[in-house]
Amino acid sequence: MPRMGGIQATQEIRSLPLPQPMIVALTAHAFDAEKRACFEAGMDDFLTKPIRKADFLSWIAAFQSGEKSRRLVA
Repeated sequence: MPRMGGIQATQEIRSLPLPQPMIVALTAHAFDAEKRACFEAGMDDFLTKPIRKADFLSWIAAFQSGEKSRRLVA
């Protein structure tokens, strides 16, 4: 993003006293440190590229049913 990265944008959105949107990282950087930073910033999930359409639609269906995955392995 031209003015700020996704982590900073997430932190700023999470600090607003408004109804909160779902925020999901979609990145090619699949390292554990990057995942951890995204979750610590307040993101709801973390997906890595490349992503297949069927996998993405399955992920959306899971979120709509209330299943939150938090893909970070501790």
